[in-house]
Amino acid sequence: MKLSTLLLSSAAVLVAGSAFAADLPAKKGAPAAKAATGCPAFGAGFFQIPGGDTCIKFSGYARADVTGSSTSTSVGSAARLIVDARSNSEMGAVRGYIRANFSPSATGYSGGSTGSSSADGDRAYAQIGGFTAGAYGSTSDISGAQNNQFSAGLGGGSSTGVKYGFSAGAVSVTIAAENSTDRNTVSYTSTQPDLLAAVSMDVAGGKVTAVGVNHKNSISQGYAFLGAASMGAGPVTVGVYGGTSSGAVAYTGTANGALTNASDMDTNGTNQTSGTNAGAWATMVAGKGTLMVDYVQFSATNGTKNSNVSAFGVGYAYPVAAGFTVTPEYEYASKNKEGTTSASNTVYLRIQRDF
Repeated sequence: MKLSTLLLSSAAVLVAGSAFAADLPAKKGAPAAKAATGCPAFGAGFFQIPGGDTCIKFSGYARADVTGSSTSTSVGSAARLIVDARSNSEMGAVRGYIRANFSPSATGYSGGSTGSSSADGDRAYAQIGGFTAGAYGSTSDISGAQNNQFSAGLGGGSSTGVKYGFSAGAVSVTIAAENSTDRNTVSYTSTQPDLLAAVSMDVAGGKVTAVGVNHKNSISQGYAFLGAASMGAGPVTVGVYGGTSSGAVAYTGTANGALTNASDMDTNGTNQTSGTNAGAWATMVAGKGTLMVDYVQFSATNGTKNSNVSAFGVGYAYPVAAGFTVTPEYEYASKNKEGTTSASNTVYLRIQRDF
C-alpha cells in the first residue's frame, strides 16, 4: 500500500470517530456548591442555609474565671453555645433558639479538689410573631445588673412557659404564664403557673418597665410588683430597680442567705414570706473599656424572722482585642440572717473570648 493511501485512510477513520463521539450525550460535571449568603433582615452574623429560606447564626463564648477571697482561690472555666435559626412567614418571623452552657471540671489552688464537669441548656424556645413557647429568660428579668458575678436578686433567671408580646408605638406589652417551680420558697407548694404582665415604654434616652406577678401557693394568693428604669447621656448610663412581694419572695431575692428554708417559717406555717428589693447600677465608657458599678439591698420577712442582704460590685471590662475581653471585678456583701451577721469580700478575674 502506498504511503499516501495509508495516510488518507487513517485520516478518514479519525474524522469518522470524531463525528460518532459528537453524537454521544455530553457528560456533565458536578454543579458548583452554592455559597452561603448573608441575611441582612435579621442582622449581622446570620447566613442563609443553601437550598432553603432559613437563616442561622452561631455565637457564644469560652472563658476562664479566677475567684479569690480571704480563704481560697480557684480557677474555673465555662463555655456557651447559641444557635439562633430564623425565617419569615405571613405571621411574622419564625424562630428557634437554643442556648447550651458547659462547665468543665476545675481544680482549686487552696483545696486541691477537682470539681465535676456539667452541661445544661437553659434556653430552648420556639417563636412565631409575638408568640413564644419553651424555656426563655423570665419576663421578670428586668434589673439590668451589669457585673458578671453580681446578683441583683430581682426576678431574672430562666423560666419555662408561654408568652405573647406586642407593641403599640413606644409601648411594649408582654403577657406570660410561666412555671413557678423555682419562683417560690420551698415552704410553699405552687398550685398553678405564675401569671405575669409586663409593660415597658421607651423614653428619651432610656426605658421604663413595670411587671406584675400573680403566684398561687398552697397557703393563699401571692404576688410581686417589680419596676425598673434606665437612661443614658453621653458615655454614662444609669439604671434603678425595685420591687415588693408577698408569698412570691423569689421575685425580690432569696440569694445569699435570705429566707429560703422551711425552718425559716413561723411554726404555725400560716404566714407568707414578704420581701423588698431596691438597687441601682451605672456604666461609664472609660478609656478603651467600660466601668460598671452595681448596688442592691433586699430583704425577706416572715413573722418575727428577718433576713437582709446588701451587696456592692464594681468591675472594668477591657477589650484586649476584638471579641477578647478581660474583666476584673470586686464584690462586697453584708448579710444579716435573723440577727446573725456576716460579710464577704471577693475578687474575680474573667478572661473571655466571644464569637
